[in-house]
Amino acid sequence: MYPTVVHVFPGQGTLSLDALRKALRGQPVLHRAALQVFAEVDAAVEDLGIPPLQQLLWAPAQQNIPASAPAGTDQAALYACCITVHVALCKAGLPPDMLSGVSFGEIPALVAAGVFTVTDGARMAVALARVLPRNIGGMVWLRAGEKDVTRLLAELGDERLALGCVNGPDECVVAGSSASLMVVQQLAERWGMASGRIKLPYYAHHPELAAAAAEFESVARAYPARPPRVPAISATHGRAYRQDEDIHHALSQVITKTAHLPRTIAAICPNNGALLLEAGTGASITRSVPQGVTGICAIAPLADESFPWQSPRQLVSGPAADDAVR
Repeated sequence: MYPTVVHVFPGQGTLSLDALRKALRGQPVLHRAALQVFAEVDAAVEDLGIPPLQQLLWAPAQQNIPASAPAGTDQAALYACCITVHVALCKAGLPPDMLSGVSFGEIPALVAAGVFTVTDGARMAVALARVLPRNIGGMVWLRAGEKDVTRLLAELGDERLALGCVNGPDECVVAGSSASLMVVQQLAERWGMASGRIKLPYYAHHPELAAAAAEFESVARAYPARPPRVPAISATHGRAYRQDEDIHHALSQVITKTAHLPRTIAAICPNNGALLLEAGTGASITRSVPQGVTGICAIAPLADESFPWQSPRQLVSGPAADDAVR
């Protein structure tokens, strides 16, 4: 049995509309949540030039958002998917005792915690995408741990590079200029590290982005922040957002600081069991939870065709919980 249920929200680069489309079929609770959330998000971002997203739910398989769509469209869609899964899990009987967000996922996590409204969160998701400088840099994942990636960056000595994310014991993300990232991948290949470019037209989690962080903070302050109703742990800060903190400023620091998922997992479950449910369309966080961590069960409902939407409480107590423990 798991005393703590955690909804975890992933970062960008994890959007899979087909995963949501497929899961909608035959799952009334998810279907109702999607209709509710996507309608609210569409209304929230219409004046920002974002095309209607709800119609994407019924589009043919493999029909994705076109590259020509206005900046922020992908982010609005990912945000809508994340909130949809969260709402569906709540309606199905698995509300969170705790929340966590990784990178972009901190916005829907704070919305789920009651800090911001669904409408305000949608507008902030678009704003985040639009403050980041486009096509001058990017991010590369490396199949290596934090210690080895830090050593690789020290070997290069390039101040334009930064450790953007630590996703797990054997995967990190480096952020920087496109030219610098090519050198990173060349050295990684010589060192025997697998690598790949993340499909985003910009970079984040880099100290050079202080101006973008300040701009995002200025925009975000238009949306009132309330104290969290549920603990919301930040992968950037490695702790829960505090009741009395300047949340707009703390959230803006996601742009410039490293996101560290292993520390977040440790903060979520220091001494007792936890059921981690990935509120997104993929399983990037679920795959990053180290094998053999006692008492943690990590599941990505949209990526797991066997997820029991009709009776999800069985995951919290009973034989199914025991079977799923890693």
